[in-house]
Amino acid sequence: RSLVNLAGTAGSMVLFQRGGSTLTAVELERIIDMSRLLDSRILSDVCIKLVGPSATSGDASVNYSIALNRAETVAQQFRTRLTRPERLIEVASEGETKPRPDFPGSDARNRRVEVWLKPCVS
Repeated sequence: RSLVNLAGTAGSMVLFQRGGSTLTAVELERIIDMSRLLDSRILSDVCIKLVGPSATSGDASVNYSIALNRAETVAQQFRTRLTRPERLIEVASEGETKPRPDFPGSDARNRRVEVWLKPCVS
């Protein structure tokens, strides 16, 4: 089955400051809320893929690495909070290759981690 992008829903993207992968208190709370949602009965059987896009300002290879570090930061938070952390099946970076079409490439909202869901295969 195909993946569903949880980041398309309001309040579910994890955003980052320019050039870093440190979570703000607001974004940490967002991850805590998403963890609770992902542990809810209705989503307890979905597997999770985290993808880190980046803004297009700066060097492309650096942006790729930063985006991967951001995705790993979110993954670590999920691993400590989810009842079944093995549901986190992939952590990846897209770097600056896929900015959101509704924002300019350099927009801060491109410095994010997206949460993708799909049914876990037994």
